[in-house]
Amino acid sequence: MHLVVVDLIPALLSWEGRDRSDEPSVAPEAAHALGHLFDAFQMIAVADAGTTSAVLRRHLEQQELAGYFDVVVTSAEHGPVLTARAIRRIVRTAAPRERGVVVTARAGLAADLRRSRMAVVLTRHEEFGGVVDAVFDIAYGRVTP
Repeated sequence: MHLVVVDLIPALLSWEGRDRSDEPSVAPEAAHALGHLFDAFQMIAVADAGTTSAVLRRHLEQQELAGYFDVVVTSAEHGPVLTARAIRRIVRTAAPRERGVVVTARAGLAADLRRSRMAVVLTRHEEFGGVVDAVFDIAYGRVTP
């Protein structure tokens, strides 16, 4: 496994309690966690189609996080929201030979991904820094996804 897919909102970026025209809050220790993951994995950032990939990349650039992602994409070609099916297709398009682990803060999406036999790390925005160990544990077979 050489791929990590990060469901950006709300795991990494959050507008909770903010106007969408404001800059999002960034998960604590985001750069530190992404740096560890980027050194070992190909990285794809994904989000719902409500925001364009260009807007997402701009937000990531403003927070100095864009460089950690090889690809930034939304579910636009696959529907208005991210689903397990949309993520599988995004992975097949961006990294066709890779199986990966998905990092998300959405419990429903995590459950759907697990039913689809995809490896998942479920986190919360406030706990994003802790995903590094979970991703490496899955990648190296120390835990079953």
